[in-house]
Amino acid sequence: MENKTLGQIAFEAYAVAKGGIGYDGAIIPTWEKLSPGVQPAWEAAAKAVEKETSIRFALRKLSF
Repeated sequence: MENKTLGQIAFEAYAVAKGGIGYDGAIIPTWEKLSPGVQPAWEAAAKAVEKETSIRFALRKLSF
């Protein structure tokens, strides 16, 4: 089993959801072929979602 980061999982889900075609009509590259700076941006976005999910989960546990 490959150990993917949350950023890579999110990026690959985006690519599948878009049918492999980006906003500009170009083919979405693989994770490994992304231009510099794009992987860290996806990692940051995934970490923000992870943090928010943790907060919401904790708040839900407190309300029960």
